[in-house]
Amino acid sequence: MNYGRRVLIVGLAVIVISAVLYFAIPAIGYAMLGTGAPSDETALGVIQLLMRFLARVLPPLGATLIAAGTVLIHLDMREQMRDSE
Repeated sequence: MNYGRRVLIVGLAVIVISAVLYFAIPAIGYAMLGTGAPSDETALGVIQLLMRFLARVLPPLGATLIAAGTVLIHLDMREQMRDSE
């Protein structure tokens, strides 16, 4: 497997993982809030901060990696065509 395909796969994985985390983190936070302990509100605030960070950083990072992988694959194919001539 060449480097471009690895970058493309990592980009897709980052987007999928960010989507799973984005939907799973609120459920975890609200489950923690249900216990009624005072420290749970702080934990919920940290979890919401983490969720906002993941929502703003991971999807664009994944899209960037997908684009970079596509460019690397294209450049590799172009180099192989040039070598075959």
